[in-house]
Amino acid sequence: MLSAIRCYFLPIIKLYLLALKVLLVQLLSRPFRLPVMPRQDGKVAIVTGGDRGIGYEVVRHMARLGAHVIIGGRDEQEGLAAVRRICEEYKEAK
Repeated sequence: MLSAIRCYFLPIIKLYLLALKVLLVQLLSRPFRLPVMPRQDGKVAIVTGGDRGIGYEVVRHMARLGAHVIIGGRDEQEGLAAVRRICEEYKEAK
């Protein structure tokens, strides 16, 4: 019984440890850089939940890149407030 468990779980554990080693080597071997997104002029982005949280940050970033952003959210007033904040921050925001 013990040898059957060992034969089954030992390769799984070895594979898991190998994957962990590869992940650590990849993370620590080179500096982490965010990808550079090109300008998005003439593009339309629809962002749900864009009035707060992660969606709001996506809207800000896309507006900064020049995209025409449509915000979808639950509360119209929060959406309008988000639009005002973004337009104050980026005058060329659409």
